[in-house]
Parts: sequence; C-alpha cells; structure tokens
Amino acid sequence: SKIIFCLLTDPVYKKYFTPGEWKFLEEHIPWTRKLTLEDSGLLRRVLAEKDSLMLKPHNSYASRGHIVGRDSTQSEWEENIKRLADTNYLVQEIIPAPEKEFITGDTVPGEMLKVNLACYVFNGKLAGFYTRVSPNVVISTLWGGAEVPTLVSRR
Repeated sequence: SKIIFCLLTDPVYKKYFTPGEWKFLEEHIPWTRKLTLEDSGLLRRVLAEKDSLMLKPHNSYASRGHIVGRDSTQSEWEENIKRLADTNYLVQEIIPAPEKEFITGDTVPGEMLKVNLACYVFNGKLAGFYTRVSPNVVISTLWGGAEVPTLVSRR
C-alpha cells in the first residue's frame, strides 16, 4: 500500500529515524498524505498547489485511478477532491522524472520520454530490473507509456 508514504514523509514520525535516514526519506519519497476534508491545512494546500500534485488510490497498481492535477481544470480538481476525500485516496506531489531520447518510429532524432527504472524482487531477492517510458507525467502503459528492454551490465 502506498499509504506507507504518508508515514515516511510526515515530520510527526521524524523522531523514529536517524538524521541520515530522515534526509534519505526527504530526498527519495514524494510528499504524500491521506486525502481528507478534516484537515483544513491539507485541503488549502491541495487546492492551491493543483499543478504539482496528483490523486491516487493507496491500494491500486499500474496507475489505475490516478488523477493528475495539471491535467484538470480547477473546478474538476475540486470536484475530484470532494468526491474522493475520506475514501482510499492519497494526494502526492509529482516528482519530475528524468528524460532520455528514444527512437519510437522512423523519426530521427528520437522522442524525449520520461523514464522510470524499477527493481523486480522475487522471493525477497533482487531478480532484475524493468524500465517504463512515457511522454506523460504518469509513466504507465495505461497512460500511453511502454515497457522497454533493460540491459544490466555486471562489470
């Protein structure tokens, strides 16, 4: 569940981590909170920072149910917040993905695509890697992205 990111980015829980661990979390985990109407400070931030945030269910996968703030009008964003608050939805900051050039057809030069490299763990051990690319903020095959081969060098 993505809800763990709420704990890993909330300063209330900072006391459970060493300064080095907290710094690592701040550098690697996007700011995430449970979407609720009960927290007026959260609600103000979510309404004001639409273009840097997204809504996502905490227990879904493959980007199902994601709503990107910058892809919504302000009124659509507000309607989604009202509809999804206090359900299983989170609000999360959008982290800019690195971009690389990929040949996607007969066109040269290629197209700049956002890249997401992830590890594949099987039976508790690193078993390999996979890479997704997309022109969109959400890097997923459901959002027009693709999986591409990943070459691992053991030098």
